Amino acid sequence: VFTGATRNSLVVLPLALVLPAAFDLTPDVVVTQTLVELAGLLVSVRLVPAWLLPGEPA
Repeated sequence: VFTGATRNSLVVLPLALVLPAAFDLTPDVVVTQTLVELAGLLVSVRLVPAWLLPGEPA
């Protein structure tokens, strides 16, 4: 369930690193997107089980 929430953007990081100088911000965007996805996944791992199984301890 949780692996479908990310797009695995680090796969495109090598491609972003070989882009011309005009696209020098692209690797930063890829890494930032990965960190945002990781934060969202961490929140989901905590909230979704509590939402699906409200009577179970977290």
